[in-house]
Amino acid sequence: MPRVGLEDRHYMHEDRPSSPVGGAVLAPSGLSTTARLIIANAVVFLAWQFLPGRIMAAHFTVGWDGLVHHYRVWTLLTSAFSHMDFWHALWNMLFLYWFGPDVENAYGRRNYLFLYGAGALACSLAHVAYEHAFGHDLPALGASGAVMAVVVVTAILHPRRTILFLFVIPMPLWLLALLKVLGDLSGALTGGTGVTHAGHLGGAAAGALYWAWARRFGPPLDAGRGGPGLLARLRRRWKARRFRLVPPDPPEPGGPKVDAATKQRVDALLRKIHEQGLDALSPEERRFLDEASRRFRK
Repeated sequence: MPRVGLEDRHYMHEDRPSSPVGGAVLAPSGLSTTARLIIANAVVFLAWQFLPGRIMAAHFTVGWDGLVHHYRVWTLLTSAFSHMDFWHALWNMLFLYWFGPDVENAYGRRNYLFLYGAGALACSLAHVAYEHAFGHDLPALGASGAVMAVVVVTAILHPRRTILFLFVIPMPLWLLALLKVLGDLSGALTGGTGVTHAGHLGGAAAGALYWAWARRFGPPLDAGRGGPGLLARLRRRWKARRFRLVPPDPPEPGGPKVDAATKQRVDALLRKIHEQGLDALSPEERRFLDEASRRFRK
């Protein structure tokens, strides 16, 4: 990926929290997600240096043969933590170090990790489909697709941020992301570069879709700063549907009746369950519904 200058990064500004080694490493609650991802990539890089290559290739590269014929579905994700070449690993981790904290600050740790995984998955699937479509089966590895997703989201969030392309040329971040996408598009059309351009484009698409999803529905997971995300809301709706109110038998003549205030509160609590799920009820509200249910049955 193109080189980026440090002068305009988040940890170079006084209005952002930073540590002696950069904001991507330390967070108020310990290691940031960016730091954990970098460590995971570093561990797999070291494994390539000391473990048998055939074992690493089988479990940390993704290709049509391994995925379809050997059912190694985990390689869709593990390949995104895998680098054999030092410079490949270094540049991917630098870009993650530069741009990852912005995504983590915007969406939270879990959603940032979700984005990395979505970019990795999209990259792997795009690479495998592209290679198979052209009659190839070249396995791929590297975090470039996941990093591309992070870069695209950061460019959308901060399009006017200035970076130094090749450490010399001032350039807005949106232009850097656009040039990278156009370069990968050209590479995918021409082929023969030894770079998984289709995978990079898959990661970029995942980043754009993630941003659009988060803007429309909120972050995918419920740890973001925009309130409960789409998955959390769907989970609550599913739980609410599982709770069914069974109509009680008609009361016997002269039997006990339920007063209007109780009926009104029961209706309000049932609406709350429908909108927010059964887990939203307090212990007192649960006891009230249990007691009201027994009174309805009498």
